[in-house]
Amino acid sequence: MSQWVRPVIAMMMAWLTLGFLLESLNSSGAIHTLIIGAVAAIALIRFNTHPAFVVMGALVYGGLFLG
Repeated sequence: MSQWVRPVIAMMMAWLTLGFLLESLNSSGAIHTLIIGAVAAIALIRFNTHPAFVVMGALVYGGLFLG
């Protein structure tokens, strides 16, 4: 049964990610979305930063530049 549930969860996560991306592009613009996404990807992949710190950094960026 878990073999049937995993693809459904993967599709739901993909749908959720796409929804977040489109909402971010509409509300914040492409430049800010790309900056936050690129910095987050570099911090997570290259520097192995804990995801909580990445989220906190994105919140600070949004508060300073988008608020």
